[in-house]
Amino acid sequence: MLIADGGGSSAPNPMGSGSSHTVKINPPAIPGARDAFHEAAQKIDELVSVLKGMKTPAWAQDPVSKTTAVRFDAGTGDTGRIAAIQALTKYGQELRNSGDALNEAYERYVRVEGTNTDRWRGKGPQDD
Repeated sequence: MLIADGGGSSAPNPMGSGSSHTVKINPPAIPGARDAFHEAAQKIDELVSVLKGMKTPAWAQDPVSKTTAVRFDAGTGDTGRIAAIQALTKYGQELRNSGDALNEAYERYVRVEGTNTDRWRGKGPQDD
C-alpha cells in the first residue's frame, strides 16, 4: 500500500502470502476505504451463514433432481455448496485483510506525520 503523497510505504500482507498489490490512496480517504472493506467482509460472513443453513431443493421433484440436490449439499471442497461456502469465506477474509492493511498504513501515516509536525514545531525527539 502506498500513500498517494509519496509519504507512505508498502504495507505488509497480514496473511504473509507471496503476492502483493499496490494501491494509491489519498491518506484522508483511508478510513472510509478501510470501513468499506470491513463492511463488505461482514456482508460476506452473513451470506455464508445463510448458505450454511440452506438445503438445495429437488427443483423438478424427480429422482434426478433429488439426487443432484443431495450431492450438491454433500459436496466436497471442490464441488457443491461446500465449495461455494469455502470460496466466499476466503474472499471475506481477503477483504478483511485488505481493510486491516489499510488501517495499518493509516496508523503508520498518522504516526509519521505527527512526528514530522512535531519536528517542524521544535518538539521532535531530538529536541528533548
